[in-house]
Amino acid sequence: CFRVSYFIELLAKQGFLIMAAPYNVTFDHELCARRIHGNWSSSLNLLAQSGCEVFGLSPSDVAELPVISVGHSNGALMQVLIGSYCIDEKLPKASAIISFNNKPAVQAVPFFDQLGPTLSSVAQGSPVMAFAEFLTEETMKAIADPPFPLPPGIERESLEPVKRFIQQIPSVFGQVADGVSEFKPTPEQNRSLISSSYAVSHTLLVKFSVDTIDETDSLEALLRPQVNKIGGTLRKMALTGTHATPLLPDLKLEAGKIYTPVDAVSQAVRKAALADVENLARKIGDWFEELRSDALL
Repeated sequence: CFRVSYFIELLAKQGFLIMAAPYNVTFDHELCARRIHGNWSSSLNLLAQSGCEVFGLSPSDVAELPVISVGHSNGALMQVLIGSYCIDEKLPKASAIISFNNKPAVQAVPFFDQLGPTLSSVAQGSPVMAFAEFLTEETMKAIADPPFPLPPGIERESLEPVKRFIQQIPSVFGQVADGVSEFKPTPEQNRSLISSSYAVSHTLLVKFSVDTIDETDSLEALLRPQVNKIGGTLRKMALTGTHATPLLPDLKLEAGKIYTPVDAVSQAVRKAALADVENLARKIGDWFEELRSDALL
């Protein structure tokens, strides 16, 4: 079956208790980072009070677990901002930052320079915005409708993350229509904050061999002096893969009754793609285990 969370599943199989933190798409990155941290803190407090019976963990067991975080792409930016904004609150002991990028909106959002002026001239409640909302609703209905055909190997339940993303499109359009033209804070303001305030003790930076929007090297230059200042550790590794590697699902491709060359090629492509995400999960797991063995967590 199709599993959007294959990378997360790989981490869970290594023994990590996963708390995923979904968030809404927005241009206000400070607000977004603080909300993610707030939701995460609430969930952690709940686990610390009630324990996790599914895994046989008592409240005291949960309280003793080292807290670590993982973020990819925009999620990587969110983790770094959390580590810079929420310094007076509970932070992860370690963070794995994958495919970091902190680009301005015109570079981060495809066609933003054309989209912005167009939507800014469209008032909320106008027929155009109403059509966008209608289109979103109809797309949601189609995905949820059992007769709606899905590609082989994809289960309807696995499309929930896609549905949640589609539901946010009118809101994002609305922000642009209201005149939003850049992320808040700006990338330059983020760089200033990160270089002076980042407070996560141990950080792993991961970049891939094919990734044109990666800014991991720039982040390393920002973090190195600050991490040294707080007595932490910073490591960077380059792995085979692309910007989309952590997002790859484990799509089970079933061969036909007669095994053909096409089946062989499909299986080979799948195996190669999954090898990269499996290597990523293994490297992160090894790094966390190394920190634990050195009593740094």
